[in-house]
Amino acid sequence: MVMNIEIIAKHVENIFTLNQLKEIGIDYAQGFYLDKPESMNKKFKSIEKSTQKQSVRH
Repeated sequence: MVMNIEIIAKHVENIFTLNQLKEIGIDYAQGFYLDKPESMNKKFKSIEKSTQKQSVRH
């Protein structure tokens, strides 16, 4: 990061695109290949469960 700017690639639809982005040094990616859209309530519940599991381990 020369200018302290992080780059997010949008609309990543397949592994080929993800690999190409990795090769050119893209920092973040989002899109259907990585995760399908879901309701906010479902996503928050998933995050809550994940953090509860992590806090139990420590």
